[in-house]
Amino acid sequence: MSNTFLFSQPECSACGGFAAALRELSCFTRKKILKFEKKVYTFDKADSVKMELPVSNTIEKSDRKIKSIGLCIENINDLTIDGNGAKLLMNGDMSAIVLKNCRNITLKDLTVDYIRPRVSEMRVQQVVGNTAEFLIHEDSRWELDGQGRFCWVNADGDLEDSESRQAVQAASPDNSSNLRMGFNPVRDAVKTEIIEPDRVKFTYLEVPPVEVGQVWQFRDPSRRENGVVITNCENVTLNGMELNFTPGLGIVAQMTRNISIIHHRHAPAAGSGRVCAAHADCIQISSCRGKVEIADGFFSGAQDDPVNIHGTYLGVQRMDGPKLLLEFGHPETWGFLPFEPGDEIALVDAETLERVQHSLVREAALTDFRHIELTLEPAFDADPAKKRYVVENLSACPEVLVENNRFRCYPTRGLLITTTGVVRKNHFLQASPRPAVYISGGAAPWFESGGVQNLLIEENVFENCSVPAIEINPKNNGRFPLHRGIRIRNNTFVRCTPPYLHAEGCKDIETDIR
Repeated sequence: MSNTFLFSQPECSACGGFAAALRELSCFTRKKILKFEKKVYTFDKADSVKMELPVSNTIEKSDRKIKSIGLCIENINDLTIDGNGAKLLMNGDMSAIVLKNCRNITLKDLTVDYIRPRVSEMRVQQVVGNTAEFLIHEDSRWELDGQGRFCWVNADGDLEDSESRQAVQAASPDNSSNLRMGFNPVRDAVKTEIIEPDRVKFTYLEVPPVEVGQVWQFRDPSRRENGVVITNCENVTLNGMELNFTPGLGIVAQMTRNISIIHHRHAPAAGSGRVCAAHADCIQISSCRGKVEIADGFFSGAQDDPVNIHGTYLGVQRMDGPKLLLEFGHPETWGFLPFEPGDEIALVDAETLERVQHSLVREAALTDFRHIELTLEPAFDADPAKKRYVVENLSACPEVLVENNRFRCYPTRGLLITTTGVVRKNHFLQASPRPAVYISGGAAPWFESGGVQNLLIEENVFENCSVPAIEINPKNNGRFPLHRGIRIRNNTFVRCTPPYLHAEGCKDIETDIR
């Protein structure tokens, strides 16, 4: 019997058909291929899989843990999903793909997009005096509320009030920069005129700080859903994926061993007229293991960092012999278990980030969504009542290769990395006043862990950096050399402002930057 199965779905929501195909495939223990026809498949939120799934760096306490998932791939091994050029179109605020408890999975040649992306867009058409006229993108729905105020309508049909918390960015006419703005052209208007269904004119008290050709973007910053979630998996390859838009985090991998993301395109569809491709980060790797490869990719149009690779510091609440009670620190990171029996962990001074003691995990369990209990061997000998400590999982620090990628049109850093590995032959077009490569770590406010011990940064091109292109700066005020063994060589700096490197809280740095 053939190990290749063709996924052919009628013109309706593909959620149920995909779930049925996976149920059929799960009966086979050998390697199997699920192949899509080359067409557009629509996944409706109403038919999606519902799952409680806490995800790193995404959900605050007030947000829902229940995800709505288009393609839910759970407890299945040795599977290749061959997209064959198909497009998966999400209808509603939902997570496109979830991989959970899987091994040896390949997703290839698939495009993901959303009928109503969660980031609204409009382009400046003209500025006359204290008025500005905008062309609203056809994907961005809007209404006037009961008070006549212009409001965006989100993917679930709800109004987003511009008076409430809303993040705003503006992309330059040439799409080389995409920066966060304090000015909100919707909220700050004193008069709204609807010229045509896709054209609006706003009047302001003074000349607005907008430029013809700019694309202004608006988002509710809560990360309720994500693009692709990979959790508790092993040996996952994404090859030739194209993500035209993703809500929340684009690709987020957590507690997973061995991930390869190659020939990846995270950018709006060609000819779509859109600027934004990612509601927040494009790729976030959290508490993963083994090897992580991100190679031959193109990233354009993020609302946050294109790539962030880190672990998680957890605060020590109580020590009782070998029992250790830990608490998640950041409100967007909680509810998952980033420890396994046999892991090596370090007790870390939360102020200096010095690893003061080491132990092994014998048992690990969530006691609730904010707390984890570890059983150690041997027990730590310290008093958390006298000093603030956090715990770092030294076994959840993957070896990373970030190679031959292009990063542009984002408002923050290009690459955040706090692990060992190689960063080679990438091109960073950096318009924001932030480092293109940032090696940090801290026990507050993000609680993103990782003391770099061996990292090579070579043969990259840094362009238009107005601050040091590379920054090494853990959040400990230089009180301990957290990062060591970093080698920086043969990089090119084009129209960058010197100095090209800022380094503190580190030692044993080799660099040819002068």
